[in-house]
Amino acid sequence: MKATTGISLLIIFFIFATILASNPSNSQEEVQDPFPEVLAKLTYLNSMGVNVTSLVDDLNEALMLYQKGNISQAMSILNEVNATASSLLSRADETHFRQLFEKYTEAALLLSIPLIIYVALPRAYAYFWYNSRKNWKVKKK
Repeated sequence: MKATTGISLLIIFFIFATILASNPSNSQEEVQDPFPEVLAKLTYLNSMGVNVTSLVDDLNEALMLYQKGNISQAMSILNEVNATASSLLSRADETHFRQLFEKYTEAALLLSIPLIIYVALPRAYAYFWYNSRKNWKVKKK
């Protein structure tokens, strides 16, 4: 009976050991990479139609500096890009709706051209025909 108890305690010990080894300790602080958050903001802004090419260039420069080990300068550039992206996020919807309005207005104008021609062309033809012949005199035979 004691042999089975020792084996079961050993199995429970190994189970707890594997659970503790697989879960990282809460006391260790993991350093999070700040670049994906800023990149996600820039991706969203780009999808809304905001021009973010200069911000992407600055983010690329910050990434290069970060990889070279100049972390403080990279973080200052990253913070500037993050602040600019955050300010642009408040106006992203306005820019998106303005671009949609321009596209739909252009499409509506292009689709209305056949209707305008259908209505206006016969009237314009009749008007010019009448004005070109209004001075004609009809002779009796």
